Amino acid sequence: MSSILLRDRNASLQQSPDITADHLAQFFVDKVNGVRAATENPVPPTLMMHDGQCLSNHQEVSIDDVQRVLLNSPLKTCAADPLPTSMLCDVADTQLPFIWVMCNLSLRKGHLLESQKAAIITPVLKKQNADPDELKNYRPISNLTFIWKVIEHMVVKQITRHLKDANLIDATFAVYLLESSLDRNSTYKGPV
Repeated sequence: MSSILLRDRNASLQQSPDITADHLAQFFVDKVNGVRAATENPVPPTLMMHDGQCLSNHQEVSIDDVQRVLLNSPLKTCAADPLPTSMLCDVADTQLPFIWVMCNLSLRKGHLLESQKAAIITPVLKKQNADPDELKNYRPISNLTFIWKVIEHMVVKQITRHLKDANLIDATFAVYLLESSLDRNSTYKGPV
């Protein structure tokens, strides 16, 4: 069934049978706690006051904006997606109004819908020749739903536009943010 739905394409990754999900979860919890402890008392940053326009809320997006993002997105599918991204794009004309409402509802409320707040975490070896019995050789990859990525792209676009218009970000970096948030020719890089 997974092959029909275009899921689990990387199922051939070699992982140690001795390492369980609980082992990996505890390892990453300990790692995060270690980073938090090491950065507990940082030197306060030097902040500059911005007296320009504030970004207090997100603007609603047009149905054309959502369609453009849908049709120009990588056809990557997560196990949490109700149907493969390629199939969603095939029926985009009929599903577009619903996706548009979901995007604008999330932007208006300032958070994702509950159905979009889950991720499938996959441990992947950092290097092909790494020892699969060593927990430190794994990287947790968060597989997020396609709709999550679409909404994120809309948010990144608005924040980037605001930062650029307010001269709070270099124009070259602004282009990088937009291109890397959701692009057919790049791998998804997660929250920016």
